Amino acid sequence: MALLISSLLKPDWLVSPGFLLSYLATFGIVYLLPKIKLKTAIAKYTVYPFLASFLAQIFTIPVSSLFFGNVSLLSPLSNLVFLPLVFIFLSETLLAVLFSFLRLYLLSSRFSACAHVIAQIIIKLAAKISSLPFASISFHPKIFLIPIYYLIITLIILFLEIRKDDSNGVDVRNIM
Repeated sequence: MALLISSLLKPDWLVSPGFLLSYLATFGIVYLLPKIKLKTAIAKYTVYPFLASFLAQIFTIPVSSLFFGNVSLLSPLSNLVFLPLVFIFLSETLLAVLFSFLRLYLLSSRFSACAHVIAQIIIKLAAKISSLPFASISFHPKIFLIPIYYLIITLIILFLEIRKDDSNGVDVRNIM
């Protein structure tokens, strides 16, 4: 619904890399991640973050490579490092703003300083990871291949869903 409203209000966003990447990554995570069932709580907390990053990347590879000319190979792994750091950064920033509104400037400045240090760590770590020789590969797809990529992804998802339903004794082909 948000996609429809956004594209109606700002049709030029439909060719914006940020808009496309955001919606594609979100779709990959929201649609597919709940379908993956892990048996243990430990597996959920350790594997789900990696899977979320991987699914987001699967759905954004064509658009990312079209606009930027490369595909990150390390993003699912590096996100495991960055997600906790970004969470801490955002928490520190939120507390700094909150204490600033409450006119507790000493506390606000302390949290702001912590957020600044964490931001610097994130920036330096991102620079180091992106400078690795295998961090990304150059890839320039032909534009007509992008719909084919998404068609293949859709067919794989449908195939896996049909197989899952067949293994449960339900034939989804006869439902309609």
